[in-house]
Amino acid sequence: MNHSSTLRWKMYTKIISIYTIVLSVTMITLFSECQSQTESEQPPLSNDSGEYEEYETTGVLKAHAILPPRLLEGERFSVLEDVPTYGFTNHYTIMSPFGTFEAEGDDMLTIRIHEIQAIALLKDIKKTETFGNAVKQAVTSPVKGAWNLITRPVSTISGVPKGTSRFFSRIGEMVKGKRTDTADSVTKELIGFSKVKRQYAQRLGVDAYSSNKLLQKELNSVSWAGFAGGAGLSPAMIPVNSISQTSYLSIRATKLAHDMDKILADYTPEDLRRMNRQKLVQMAIENALIEEFLLHPAYSPRHETFIVQTLTEMEDVKNRDQFLKQAIFAESELDAFTFQRIAETLYYYHTNVKPIREIIPIRRIAAGYTDDQTLVVTLPADYVCWTERAALGLEAMTEFASAERPVKRIELWVTGRISARAKQEFEARGVVVRAHMGKGRMTTDNLEANSSKPEDLKEKEVTTNHDNEDNIPLPYIEYQEPEFLSFEELKGLYFNPLPEGYLRGGYLEDKVYRFFRTPIIDNRPYYRGIRPHRPVHDRIGPLLRVASWNIEKSIHMRDAIAVFSSEDELRARIDVDKIKDAQQLKTILNQRQKLATADIIVLQEMEIGIKRSGYLNAAGELAEALQMNYAYAPQYLEIDPVQLGLKKVYLEDGEVDEEATKYFSQNEDQYKGVFGSAVLSRYPIKSVTVIPLRNQGYDWYAGEKEKATYLEKTRRLGSKLVFLNEITREIKTGGRHFFRVDLDVPDIPGNTVTIINIHLEIKCLPKAREQQIAEILHYIQDIDHPVIMIGDFNSAPVDLSPTSIPRAAKRQLKRPSTWFSLTPYGFAIKTSSGILNFTKNLNNPLATSMPIIAPNPVKSMFDRIENFRFDDGGAFDFRGDTERTVNGKKGKLANSNQRDIKAFKTTYSVVRPLIMVIGKYRLDWVFVKSNLTDPLNSDGPYRLSPHYGETLTELNNNLSEKISDHDPNVVDIPFLEPSQ
Repeated sequence: MNHSSTLRWKMYTKIISIYTIVLSVTMITLFSECQSQTESEQPPLSNDSGEYEEYETTGVLKAHAILPPRLLEGERFSVLEDVPTYGFTNHYTIMSPFGTFEAEGDDMLTIRIHEIQAIALLKDIKKTETFGNAVKQAVTSPVKGAWNLITRPVSTISGVPKGTSRFFSRIGEMVKGKRTDTADSVTKELIGFSKVKRQYAQRLGVDAYSSNKLLQKELNSVSWAGFAGGAGLSPAMIPVNSISQTSYLSIRATKLAHDMDKILADYTPEDLRRMNRQKLVQMAIENALIEEFLLHPAYSPRHETFIVQTLTEMEDVKNRDQFLKQAIFAESELDAFTFQRIAETLYYYHTNVKPIREIIPIRRIAAGYTDDQTLVVTLPADYVCWTERAALGLEAMTEFASAERPVKRIELWVTGRISARAKQEFEARGVVVRAHMGKGRMTTDNLEANSSKPEDLKEKEVTTNHDNEDNIPLPYIEYQEPEFLSFEELKGLYFNPLPEGYLRGGYLEDKVYRFFRTPIIDNRPYYRGIRPHRPVHDRIGPLLRVASWNIEKSIHMRDAIAVFSSEDELRARIDVDKIKDAQQLKTILNQRQKLATADIIVLQEMEIGIKRSGYLNAAGELAEALQMNYAYAPQYLEIDPVQLGLKKVYLEDGEVDEEATKYFSQNEDQYKGVFGSAVLSRYPIKSVTVIPLRNQGYDWYAGEKEKATYLEKTRRLGSKLVFLNEITREIKTGGRHFFRVDLDVPDIPGNTVTIINIHLEIKCLPKAREQQIAEILHYIQDIDHPVIMIGDFNSAPVDLSPTSIPRAAKRQLKRPSTWFSLTPYGFAIKTSSGILNFTKNLNNPLATSMPIIAPNPVKSMFDRIENFRFDDGGAFDFRGDTERTVNGKKGKLANSNQRDIKAFKTTYSVVRPLIMVIGKYRLDWVFVKSNLTDPLNSDGPYRLSPHYGETLTELNNNLSEKISDHDPNVVDIPFLEPSQ
């Protein structure tokens, strides 16, 4: 472009800007003359007869009436009081020290406010000595001349330094389609700058493709210093914002949003386009439509990738091309963002409410159609009043019907607010209206699947004392739970247990699929004002105290609740005959106090609706008693035919054992049959992820349903006679899972602590458990803040699954030690070394493993954890220092897991162990990722590292009746660097 052309272009731009300002002022003036409507107001009347005006008028709303305080004003921003609303969208003006910002819509307002905070942080970074040194180093770097590419993006490829040839594989894609205005130039990508910039954006929780020019300027400046100035300034220095600001509110802080943010940071626009094209081709969408969408100027790489990924996730939905056919009519960034939100809300409905069968066009948007002939329209709108546009939309919805797609029900899900008049008009035409469907509110709790009338809709009552009358999306999910299966549906599962990954298909299969992926999340105590204890230790200062306990099938949950809640209740349950002296009593009371002051409690074997535990919701009742937030992940559904009334218990002579049959039968109204894990926390829960593991180790349906062999019956009888342990049949469907809970914990990097609640399989060989840990480590590798991996690792050296003679023989023949023992000297060596090897491995999974001669089958799992590194270089803390352990014993893992006279203190025991040794194991473990890159570096920092790990054996074993066959564990994690 020559100089005169540039001048003409600038002149045209100014004329267009002036015209836009004049038009905006005129519209605002007109809006201000109209009386704004709220849901509590009556619709306007045209005359004394009480008839409605034909349409409502849009107007100017008041910010204080529609926004929560946190969005009205902050340290660096304030929102103007007058909020014009038009086209279903609120128009906000944000004042800040950095200038005035505009935001079209509630969601963009949240994003812009977050961007202002990011701008402030970037400006603060530029004032630091570290930034200054990075800039000085950048001046002397080999790519110093590339600074012109950042400030003046009119450079040529000739300025690219040597050593970038690996990027040229992308050039074919780069020249194939022009980059959008929000993406960096191709040259910036080739020199590697843009990748660094995307990493900074991810750390800040902002969109690297944002149209916010000031954000782009500051992001470019700091990213350049980090890119060209060496390692002195890196994205890792910025506290991570773990909540995505680039996805729509309804799925923010979910695994989908997390995965998308990482993809957007790691891949170039060309890589994204190539991946998106491949996914769209796999959907059998025609090439012309694919190219028109991917090269559309309104869509940034973020918009495209979120839309394509949500469509990909809806793999069973037909006619996904219809969505793209509507999306290509976008004319602006706001339109693109709207289609992104429609895609995400349809996906969220599909996965959390009921499956969508196909995508269909309704005017210029895409809607869903379900198997029960429901038309689902999701409308990302801030405020819907009764206008001509709304009337046309209603007409299009109600007129949609065909022989192929009969409509029995129409649902309109509005993400924002709707006027009383508009709601009345829609419901008068049979449309079920659901408003305020923001984060965490689009669930089956808000929709009765078989309801056919608006008045049949039921919404779960949530009692809070916080001001949220307009249901503004809250910072954390207030309450959600899965749709539990009915007693009849559980009976059906006995005949069709879906053991292979809960494949989707029919109604019951879909319900089971959703059930095992939908955790309970309850943040209501947070909204009632409950806050953490944050105990203080005289040697390490303020700390995060974490407890873990496998409370054996919740059988003694009432006792556990009492012990957690009250010292007096504990004293009432102590067996006084076991107390030898005052010091022993003091130890028990101190251990209870540690449990009571733990701000995070990680639990396994938590039941919901099972007779043996009194049909209680074990985790929910403990959380309520302790006033703690909690997350619960279902792991199995118990579908034993005797419990479900499908079979009877028989005596040896063939007669029905009426007493036993009655004992095992269930109350159909109360039975839910759920077995799972939980995390209780006085810190609010930010997000929860539940994913079934691919490596299960044991099939609790087929393995338990199989008739017990003679060998297995003998083993069970021996266990009962020797150890007083009952081994009973447990027919279940479900599986072990990856259970992650992110908590909002101040004073640490990213204000986030991630809890990984572990409950590995017991009925398998140690190698299978190692495979489960390997899978879990893969899932957590990209976490760049503190992680606590804690729970029941079932780290026994044996397999406790049902036994048969052929299976036992087959396993024995596979062991090298079997063949070694048949050699001339092998038998003698194996016999003499057996006792020594048992002693070596006793309660010590870290003991050296010598294959064949003296193996330790558990050690490889612990080696894998010790050698594991997160993407940021972090490691789990394996240190054991005398002054940081509860009993002064040092050695690997002693800071986090209590050691004993011989290796580690056991956490599990059968009822009657032999010679106080055989039948006792340490199955429960704590692993903490803090600030270490070397798990044994005693010179490294101790802030956020484990201290004083303790197994509370005395508390559990001196009761009249033990609460569990496992003992609880507690660990303290200091917020500050300890002074000792």
